[in-house]
Amino acid sequence: MCWVYPWREEKGILILDEPTSGLDSFTAHNLVITLSRLARGNRLVLLSVHQPRSDIFQLFDLVVLLSSGSAVYCVLPRHVQYFTSLGHPCPRYCNPSDFYVDLISIDRRSTEKEAECLERTQDLAAKLQQSNIPSTPKAETSITMSQRKDHRPGRLHQFSILIRRQVFNDFRDLVTLLVHGLEALLMSLLVGFLYFGAGKEKLPLQDTVALLYMIGALTPFAVVLDVIAKCHSERAMLYHELEDGMYSVTPYFFAKVLGELPEHCAFTLVYSLPIYWLAGLNDSPDRFLLNFMLVWLMVYCSRSMALFAAAVLPTLQTSSFMGNSLFTVFYLTGGFVISLDNMWLIASWFSYISFMRWGFDGMLQVQFRGVQYSVSLGNLTLSVDGIKVVELMHMNQFPLFSCYLVLIAVVLVFMLLYYLSLKFIRQKSNQDW
Repeated sequence: MCWVYPWREEKGILILDEPTSGLDSFTAHNLVITLSRLARGNRLVLLSVHQPRSDIFQLFDLVVLLSSGSAVYCVLPRHVQYFTSLGHPCPRYCNPSDFYVDLISIDRRSTEKEAECLERTQDLAAKLQQSNIPSTPKAETSITMSQRKDHRPGRLHQFSILIRRQVFNDFRDLVTLLVHGLEALLMSLLVGFLYFGAGKEKLPLQDTVALLYMIGALTPFAVVLDVIAKCHSERAMLYHELEDGMYSVTPYFFAKVLGELPEHCAFTLVYSLPIYWLAGLNDSPDRFLLNFMLVWLMVYCSRSMALFAAAVLPTLQTSSFMGNSLFTVFYLTGGFVISLDNMWLIASWFSYISFMRWGFDGMLQVQFRGVQYSVSLGNLTLSVDGIKVVELMHMNQFPLFSCYLVLIAVVLVFMLLYYLSLKFIRQKSNQDW
C-alpha cells in the first residue's frame, strides 16, 4: 500500500487520506491496529476515515469531527458521553461512529433540511468552543517527534530488492520469454537450413561472408524494438517511484542491467548455436566460442543502444525511430553493404563506431584465418588462406582482440548515456508529456 514506503523510511509524521477505503472491516481493523502501534513507536499518525466501525474508533488517541469546515468534536474518543450531555444520545444497538457522523452531516435534499443541519452543526461547534474538556490525556502533555533524519535504505539494499523484482517480473511473464525464445530459435533454424544444403563441403567464400553478416544483423535488429517497448511500458512506474524517493537511479540502473543478463545470454545462445552448426561453419570449439562472444557483444551493443534511445526520448514512437535510425546507420557502414574504401568521408567516420563493422570484422577473422580455400584460375587451382579474403575486403586492418575491445567500449558508452539519461531526464510516461 501507499503508506508502506513512508513506514519503512521511519518518517516522523505519517499522513494518510482514507487508508481504510475499499477494505473489508476485518482488514481495515487490522490496518488501524498497525497504525496505532506505529503511533506508539514515536510517530505522529494523522488519518481521515469515513464510517469507521466502533472498535476502530476506540483505537484513536484523538478524534476530530468536522462539519462544513468547523470542528464539532475535538477530544478523546469519548464522544458518546459528550454528545449525550448535549442532548444527542446514541440509540441502543447503533454504531456511535455512524450515528454521530450522520448527526453532523449536512442534508441538502431540501432547503429546510439543509438549514436545520447547518443550525445544529453551528450550535455544536459553538458548544465545543465553550467546553473545557481536555483534549489530551493527563499523562501526556506533548507528542515527542523522532529526531532521526529521513533516509532511504542503503544503495546495496535498494539494489538487492530491485534486482529481485527485475528477475521476478521477467520470469513471471513466461509467455513473453517463450515467444522471444521461439522467435530467436525459428530465425536461427530458417537461416541455418538455408545453408544446410552444402553438406560436408565448406560453404563458398561469398556465401560464408553473407551468412556472417546476416548473423550479426538479424537478432540485434529484433532486440532494438523489444527493448524499447519494454522500457516504455515501465516508465510510468519508474517515474513515480523515483519522484517518491523510493530508490535512487544508480541501484535501479545496475539492477536493470544485471537483472536482464540471464535472458540476454539465453536469447543469444538459442539464436547462435543452431545457425552455427547447421550452416557448417568452423567446427573448432575455440572458433565457436570466439564467434559466440562476438555475437553476444553485438546483440548487447544493440540492447544498450535501445536502452539509451528509450530513456532519452519521451515517447515510444520517437524512441523507436531513433533506435531504428541508429541501427540503420551502423548497418550500412558495417563494411558489407558497401566497401569501407568506397564510403564517403562522413560515412567512414560512422564506420569506426559501428558495432556491426567491428563484429563483422571479428567474425571474418575467426572463420577465415588459417582455413585454406581452393581458388581456380583456368586450369590452375591454388590454395589460398581465407584471411586473404578478409584483407581484400579491407577488414583485416586491426587485430582480433581490438574488435572485442571496441565492442566493449561501445557497450560502455551507450550504458553511460543510458545512465545519464535516467539521472537527468525525467522518465515520464507517454500520457504525462
